[in-house]
Amino acid sequence: MSHFTIKLRQILHKTRDEWAKFAIREMEISPNTIAKFYGYKSSCDLEQILKQDENDANSDICSTPCARSLTSDVSKTTIFD
Repeated sequence: MSHFTIKLRQILHKTRDEWAKFAIREMEISPNTIAKFYGYKSSCDLEQILKQDENDANSDICSTPCARSLTSDVSKTTIFD
């Protein structure tokens, strides 16, 4: 498998996880329904993935280099209405 294919597969899985998280939290759809329609093995598998995503996100944001990077990126960005 090429490097591009591996990266693309990782992005698709990440996007699927983000949509699943959105559907569960914002739309209040049950994890069982999301697991069934999004192709997860079970709702337990889905919940573990979402918990891991939360842990990863928290550790990334709390780290000093990441926080510094985020603030420098924001200062370079212009937002138009």
